[in-house]
Amino acid sequence: MPTIQDILQLLENTGHSPAVLRGTDGQKVVVVVPSLAGRVLCTGSAGLVGPTDSYILEDQIRKGPIQTGPGVIWNNVGGEERIWLGPEGGPHALFFSPGAAQRIENYWIPSALDLAPFQVTDVHRNGQYVTISAPASLNNYAGTHFDLEITRRIEILDDCPFSAGAYPEFAFTGFESRTWVRNTGTQAWTRDSGALSIWTIGQFPGRRQTVVLLPFQPGAEAELGPPISMDDYLRMFYPEHPPRREEIGRLGEHCFQFRANGDVMAKAELPTRRCLGRIASLDPDRLEMRIVQASVYPTLDYACSFVLPTTADPYSGGAMSSFSAARNLDEQSYYELESLSPALFLGPGETFCHVSRTYHLRGDEQTIMEICRRHFFTTPSDLEDFERQRSRVTASC
Repeated sequence: MPTIQDILQLLENTGHSPAVLRGTDGQKVVVVVPSLAGRVLCTGSAGLVGPTDSYILEDQIRKGPIQTGPGVIWNNVGGEERIWLGPEGGPHALFFSPGAAQRIENYWIPSALDLAPFQVTDVHRNGQYVTISAPASLNNYAGTHFDLEITRRIEILDDCPFSAGAYPEFAFTGFESRTWVRNTGTQAWTRDSGALSIWTIGQFPGRRQTVVLLPFQPGAEAELGPPISMDDYLRMFYPEHPPRREEIGRLGEHCFQFRANGDVMAKAELPTRRCLGRIASLDPDRLEMRIVQASVYPTLDYACSFVLPTTADPYSGGAMSSFSAARNLDEQSYYELESLSPALFLGPGETFCHVSRTYHLRGDEQTIMEICRRHFFTTPSDLEDFERQRSRVTASC
């Protein structure tokens, strides 16, 4: 496991100038790399000489940018939060060329969202936040052109709301991102032409026991819709026979759980009216959690990323989601915790800000399971039920 100092040396050797944010205790560290598409690359809780458990593809950073193209060839360097824009699929997709069948072999990452560099515009005098900015130009599946400016302020956090209550002391590191998108073009972004959405994505190392927790608002489907959505998205990867929900996870009364260990590709999204503004992952062996918390607006439209053909409303998308990549033979598996803004119906010069927070927590078993119970409606017996279900499904396959 590399130290923060190891990663800073790698960045220096490869021509990058990171911004190192420090907490007031001097131990919490957040590393932002403007030149790698404005991402938060790694965090640590034991100073510069302490380790980082972030998902970082060091070889990709050493090799430098590669030529991107269809078929998911992109400059993935990992990182705790990168900024993309949606929608991914559908009639207003950003990740498929106009007229192309929306299948994985035609999927591509626009260059403006790949490794486009950001410029530093402001740095806090005590190193608690950095503000960065970059212009971008994009075209969607319908042929609409977008000119915009993306501004991000990344701030290290000294407090964690999930520590409220009678918990023993635990270690945590956290940061907040505020991402503004401004329409710098001359045309309004409308329902017919397609509206963008801000999409923040954190990549984390998947291990054998990693479980993603997606808590949701309980209630009748007739009123709130299904608790989670997944089949329409997975059709991009499995056009004929997408995995059944029970093959991927367990749907409880208040939380959907799925294993993010690289055995199977999975994607689950929380519909806006069900989303509670928080999702998490749990490693019960290491007694660690990663939590993403974001602003959610249940009465606003969210861009839908389901691939064509689909009968879904283009503005019936979800507010938070998680993706687990199938493990390749030559690299560690990873999963993503994601948050999305509402659809941005912006006129020329108008701006919207999306706020997301990421926390790393480590404590004793009592502490971690109390956080799971109180905020994610998950208990040790729920995890045992999940394991029994997985064993039955695996045996039947």
